Amino acid sequence: MTAPVKEPKTKAARPGESILRRLTRHQLFIPLAALALLVLFNLVADPSFFVITMKENSLGNPVLSGNLISVLDNASELVILAIGMTLVTASSGGQDISVGAAMAIAGSVILRLVCGGQVSADVMQTPLVLAVLIGILVSMIFGAFNGALVAYFKIQPMVATLILFTAGRSIAAWINNNQLPIINDLGFKYAGTFLPGIPIPTPIFITAAVILLFWLALKFTNLGLYTQSVGINANSSRLNGLDPQLIKLMTYVILGVCVAVAGFIRVSRSGSINYSRIAENIEMDAILAVALGGNALGGGKFNIYGSILGAYVIQFLTTTLYKYEVPSTALPAYKAVVVILLAVLSAPVVQEKLSGIRKAPGKTVKGCRNMPKGIAVDKRGRIKERVAMSDTNLLLTITVVVFFILYLSAILFLGGGFTKPQNFLNILNNNASLIVLSCGMSLVMITGGIDISVGAVTCLVCMVSAVNLEQHGGNMLTVILIGLGIGLAFGVVQGFLVAHLGIQPFIISLAGMFFAKGMTTIVSKEPVRVTNEGFLAVKEARITVPGLGSANKLGEYIPAYVEVGVVIALLVVLLLFCLLRWTKLGRAFYAVGGSSQSANMLGINVRRTKFLAHVLCSVLAGVGGILYFLHVGSGDVANGAGDEMNAIASSIIGGTLLTGGVGNVAGTFFGVLSLNTIKRIVSSMGFDEAWWSNITVAAMLCLFLVIQSVVLLRRNKK
Repeated sequence: MTAPVKEPKTKAARPGESILRRLTRHQLFIPLAALALLVLFNLVADPSFFVITMKENSLGNPVLSGNLISVLDNASELVILAIGMTLVTASSGGQDISVGAAMAIAGSVILRLVCGGQVSADVMQTPLVLAVLIGILVSMIFGAFNGALVAYFKIQPMVATLILFTAGRSIAAWINNNQLPIINDLGFKYAGTFLPGIPIPTPIFITAAVILLFWLALKFTNLGLYTQSVGINANSSRLNGLDPQLIKLMTYVILGVCVAVAGFIRVSRSGSINYSRIAENIEMDAILAVALGGNALGGGKFNIYGSILGAYVIQFLTTTLYKYEVPSTALPAYKAVVVILLAVLSAPVVQEKLSGIRKAPGKTVKGCRNMPKGIAVDKRGRIKERVAMSDTNLLLTITVVVFFILYLSAILFLGGGFTKPQNFLNILNNNASLIVLSCGMSLVMITGGIDISVGAVTCLVCMVSAVNLEQHGGNMLTVILIGLGIGLAFGVVQGFLVAHLGIQPFIISLAGMFFAKGMTTIVSKEPVRVTNEGFLAVKEARITVPGLGSANKLGEYIPAYVEVGVVIALLVVLLLFCLLRWTKLGRAFYAVGGSSQSANMLGINVRRTKFLAHVLCSVLAGVGGILYFLHVGSGDVANGAGDEMNAIASSIIGGTLLTGGVGNVAGTFFGVLSLNTIKRIVSSMGFDEAWWSNITVAAMLCLFLVIQSVVLLRRNKK
C-alpha cells in the first residue's frame, strides 16, 4: 500500500516576504491573535482575572479556583468534541451537527445503567467502567450510522447527521422513559468535579489524556495522512490503495467515542440530565472551534491543535463576558461580533490583501463542457435547460408521490380528522411561516450555500414587532417594515461576507444566528403579548374556502378557512417558482450551485448571484417572521426555535441538495407538508409523547435521503 506523501507543516517563506506577512499566513495566527487580544484586554481591564486561589469546595476539600481554571475546566467537553469534529471535517468535507444530541444519548445510557432504571439512586447499580464502556459502544454505533450514510450512500454530512440531530434528544428521553434519573453516588461525580485530595478539576485530566492519545495516534500511525488524503482527493486515495469509504466511516466512529467521553463528563458534573438542555448548541461551537483553528470546512489538510486552541478561545471569550456580567441571554450577540471579526480576518480576500498577492483574473468564455447537471448551453453560449428529466424534477416527483401516499394512507387507515379538508388547511395555517423560510433556504442551498440564521431572524422580527406595537404605538405598516428591514440587513451583511469575502456560509450564518438570538433577549427577555386592535383584526382574519366545509357534531355547517399568512406563503412559492423556472437569475442559481467555475466561464457573475441568494433568503426570513407573528400574536425568545433545521429538513425532503445545483421550491412546499403530515399521523396513532414525533420525522428524513441517494447513484451510473 502506498502511503500519501506527508506535506510540510509550515508554509515556505516567499522571497522578500516580511516577518509580519509570514506570521499572518500561518494557520494558527487567527486563534493565537484572538487569544492574545483576550489576554491583553483582561490584563488592562482587570488583572485579577488571572488570579488563582485555593478554596474549599462543597465537600470541604481545598481546590484551585479562578477564571483560568474555569476556562480549562469548562472547555473540556468542547475540546474533546473539536478533536473528533476535525477528523470528520477533514475526511468528509462536512460537519456532524448531531454531536449535542448524541451526547444526550450517551449520557442517558450511562445514567440508565448506574441508576439501574430507577429515578434516583444513592449507590451505582452498575460498575462505572462498564457503564461508560457501554455508553461509548452505543455512541460508536450512532457514529457508524452517520458515517455509513456519508460514506456509502454519498449523503452530505450535514444532511446525514440532521437525522440524529432531530431524533437524538428524543431517543435519550425514551431510554429513561422521559424521566430525569439522579445518581447521588459521589464516585460517579468525580469525573465531572474533583478527585479526593487533588485540587485540579478532573475534566482537565481527562481532556489532557484525550489530547495525548490523539497526539500518539497522529504521530505513530497513518491516521492523519489517510484522513487528509481522502479529504483532498478520494479518487486519488483509492488509486493509492486506500479505502475512502472505510476511512470516512472510521472518523465518524472516532467522533462517536469523543462524543461519549464528553457526554460522560457533562452528566457527571451534576449527576443528572436535562434532555432538551444538555450540550445545547455545542455542535455549533465545535464547528466554530474547527474553523477558528484555521481548518477548511471543505475538508483536506487539518491541524488538530488549531481546533483545540479554537475551543479554548471560545471558552476564554465566554468566561470573559461572564466576568464582566454580560447576561447569559445576551452572550450570543457578543460572540457573534467576535466570530464575524475573526471570519473577516481569515477570509481569502483579506488574506490575499495581507500577503500582497493577487489572483489572476479568470477568463470568461461562452462555452464549457463541464456544465452542472440539468443545465446546458446553446450555440450562442446561452444557458438553456436539458430536455431530459433533470435531477430536480426527478426528486420533486418522488416528494409529491410520497406526500400523497402518506396523506391517502392517513385517510384510509386513520380516518377521523384526516377526512376533513380543514385538517389539511390547518397544516397550511400552522406552517405558513415555515413554508416561506424553507423556500428561502432552498434558494441558498441551490447555489451551494446554507443559512442557519433564519429561525433566529424570525424570532427577532417577532420580538421587535411586538415591542413596537405594545410600547411604541406601532401599526401593521411598521410591522411589515420591521420584518423586511431586519431581513434585508441580515441578508446584505451575510451575503457580502459570503459572496465577496469568500467566508464559508455556515460560519457567517452561525454568527448571524448568535447575533439575532442575543439581540432578541436584549430587546426583551419576557414574552410580549400584543393587544393592538388593528393587529388583532388582521391576525383573526379568516379567508373562507368555498366548497370545503364540513358539518360538526350538531349538524351545523362549518366553512373551511385559511389565515392571511397562507395566502402570502402560497404567493411566495408561486413567485419563487417562476423566478427559478423562467428567469435568468433563477437559471444562474442552478448554474452557480452546479459548478461555480463553469458558471463563471459562461459569463455569470458568481459573486452577485450568491449575494442575491443570501439577500433573498434573509428577506424571506423577515417575511416568515411577520407570518409567524401574525399566527402566534406575541413576541417570545422561544419563537422560531429550531425552524432553521425544520427549513433545511423540508428542503431536503423536497429534493434540494446541499451540494447545490438541484432543487425546487414546489418540492420544498411538499416537503413542509410531508414533514407535518407525519407528525399528525404519529399524534393520531396515540403516540402523544413528543419524542415519538421527532423519532418518526427523523426516520422519514432518513428514508427520503436514502431513496434520493439510491436514485441519483443509479442515475449517475447510466
